[in-house]
Amino acid sequence: MNLLAHYILSDRIEEVVVGNFIADFIRGNDLSQFSDGIKRGIVLHKKIDTYSDHHPVVKETWSLLNKDFGHYGRVITDIYYDHFLYHHWNEFSTYSFNDDLEYFYKCLKNQTRYFSPKLRRILSRIVAMQWPLKYTDMPGLYQVFRSMSKRVVFENRFEFAVEVLQNNYKAIDDQFCRFFPDLKNFVQMQKHIQQ
Repeated sequence: MNLLAHYILSDRIEEVVVGNFIADFIRGNDLSQFSDGIKRGIVLHKKIDTYSDHHPVVKETWSLLNKDFGHYGRVITDIYYDHFLYHHWNEFSTYSFNDDLEYFYKCLKNQTRYFSPKLRRILSRIVAMQWPLKYTDMPGLYQVFRSMSKRVVFENRFEFAVEVLQNNYKAIDDQFCRFFPDLKNFVQMQKHIQQ
């Protein structure tokens, strides 16, 4: 899950941050229980995912991962890109990473009324384990991929994802740097369309 990318593309607007975070956990199209801001975040999240899935640079990264991870290379790509976003944070945010992370947690805590019990449990785990910080270095990424490996019932090679990243670090960093400005521009255009 690319927590950092969806956060930073929400422009520090609390309800949009929250909607963007919970979108993967919303089933169906009935968003009537949510405020307009939360709905905007959910819709934005889905647009970001669709745009990303069709971007040629993202497909380059997938092709590096396809042999080892099949279609799960898409999930691994999201995590890799969050890793590189952290390392390029000051290019995309006027706040420090720690300030943004603190604000992200505050947004989620302020809007818990929109969370199902399951989502509250996930949130408490994310905060308690400082999950976004795990994306910042190799030992943390290893923990993330190891946890993924244990959660799925089929045989997988997720723990090998750190080695793949290390072996292709410069290439994937370059791919991220070519992709993310395009994604930011796309999100800016979506705001103009909504106005």
